[in-house]
Amino acid sequence: MHHQAAVELVGVDIVADIPPGSEFMRFRGGIDLAHLPFPDRSVDIMVSQFGLEYAGLAEAVGEVARVCNTSFLALVHARDGEVCRQAREQVAQVAWLLETVSLADSLTAALSPYAPDRLWALQMEIAGRAQGSGNSLVLDGTAAFIGALRGAGGANPAEADNFAAQLDEHAQRMGAMVDAAPTPEQLKEAANLLRDRNFDVRVEACKSSDHLVGRWIEARRAPE
Repeated sequence: MHHQAAVELVGVDIVADIPPGSEFMRFRGGIDLAHLPFPDRSVDIMVSQFGLEYAGLAEAVGEVARVCNTSFLALVHARDGEVCRQAREQVAQVAWLLETVSLADSLTAALSPYAPDRLWALQMEIAGRAQGSGNSLVLDGTAAFIGALRGAGGANPAEADNFAAQLDEHAQRMGAMVDAAPTPEQLKEAANLLRDRNFDVRVEACKSSDHLVGRWIEARRAPE
């Protein structure tokens, strides 16, 4: 009679307050991938999806090499890929809205007296820029927001400030993603680090509709 060894699945995240998981998988919050609380070669299989780079690629890969006993698979954003290109475009769009257009001030300026023609002109200016954009999500959303305000009779200062704050937060997230995304040179260095720690490594492109999205890092510890 053969007894199958129990499999323990553990997920970690830098965010401290996360759900504990279930009977099949437990989660641990407040864990930095660059400083894993696990003994050397104590984890058989390690996986990461768009998370490894946020800990600093070289530091996180060094911890993977220390902790991983068998195989490792990660998907990271490509700094030179389509997702990061669109993110940079959205960051630039938010900067244009908040700085050049002065969105919050422009919205509240249309209140007293309420001037629907001013909101209409602002909406058309933003919609016009969206037509020449490769990724118009931010601009389309802003134009739709202004259209809703026109239908409701204008924006109060709190609404305008809140929408501007949401745009700024979105731009910060997009900027952080681009800053964290590794370059091909950084990926080469990470692969060499794993090879130096006795791993066989492959780095391959991840594409969607022929556009580069990210890169796979696949590593397996070589027999000793």
